[in-house]
Amino acid sequence: MTPQVRNEFIQIIGSRKARRVLEVGATSLPDTLLSIPNVVSAEFRVGINMDESQCDGKVVVKANAHDLPFKSNFFDLILCNSLLEHDFEFWLTIKEIKRVADKNALIVIGVPGFSNKNLVLPVHNFPGDFYRFSAQAMKKILEGMIEVHRIEVKEIMNPPRVIGWGIK
Repeated sequence: MTPQVRNEFIQIIGSRKARRVLEVGATSLPDTLLSIPNVVSAEFRVGINMDESQCDGKVVVKANAHDLPFKSNFFDLILCNSLLEHDFEFWLTIKEIKRVADKNALIVIGVPGFSNKNLVLPVHNFPGDFYRFSAQAMKKILEGMIEVHRIEVKEIMNPPRVIGWGIK
């Protein structure tokens, strides 16, 4: 993850104090979103990844984002970065994120993007690389998850990354 993307997630989370945090597509690397200030102090924080080599068995566990092993309406902060482009059926992941997000949960999703003025991030198979998202697409994805409280979408960097967030 680039420092710019990480800093954007930090700014979006701001001073929000989350009790239960989920990172979909987390890694055991030091720059995981689970290590962001205000996230490390959560009473429960967990990340999931399908690649066992990315898991540490404690904070990052092996799980499929299409069938999250958590009860409904559990998390008050859900983070997901650089995952949806690798998920051929990303809408199943979105459905599960919506299911496990509690009322008033902050959901933040980052994806590689495209726009009229910027280049596109090259294919980076891990194991596959299927999608790029416009800011407009990210807004529609969030509108489908969130009962349209406040949704914001921002494009950063070149090639672009699209980061969208909202409150369920």
